[in-house]
Amino acid sequence: LQTGKDICPYVPKNAPEEILKTSESAIAEARAAGIGADSRVAFIGSGPFPETAIRLVQAFTCSVTCVDNNPEAVVLSSRLLKNWGLSERLPVFFRNATDFSFRGYTHVWLAALARPKREILEQICATADQDLTVVCRTVNGLRGFLYASANDFVLEHFDIVDKVIDLTRTSHYALIPRKRRTHHHALQT
Repeated sequence: LQTGKDICPYVPKNAPEEILKTSESAIAEARAAGIGADSRVAFIGSGPFPETAIRLVQAFTCSVTCVDNNPEAVVLSSRLLKNWGLSERLPVFFRNATDFSFRGYTHVWLAALARPKREILEQICATADQDLTVVCRTVNGLRGFLYASANDFVLEHFDIVDKVIDLTRTSHYALIPRKRRTHHHALQT
């Protein structure tokens, strides 16, 4: 895999450092989650510039479906991906993740801003195949006011298989939970 300023052929070499840091974090998170060429990823909260989804497709040649409940984000990201010739490889859907079916996906990627995390995890648990792995971006500290922190939801029916700390942004990290085999119904409150 490439690193540094040549990190993604779709991102200019003079891209802001924040985009490059996000891309490097995505690679570490994807490796921890076991994403590979045969993976089918549902990316929840992909936003108007789905740089993580783009990086996953570029680095791992996996299949990624972008899902966002913000119509403006869907229009902007769809337009961007079409202009870059990526709309076939990265479809974008305007959906609420609490109503989305996760059947057939091997991985779900929850953006830090994806909310409500608990209800999304309930939907994942209710509709996903066994052994699905989730990348759940979350935060520590004061950023919890903006993002859903790990303390805001419970992973009752998932086993944490890894935790990836983003060393470039010390308040961000990703939990890597895997759905338990024995669970067949939604999370209980």
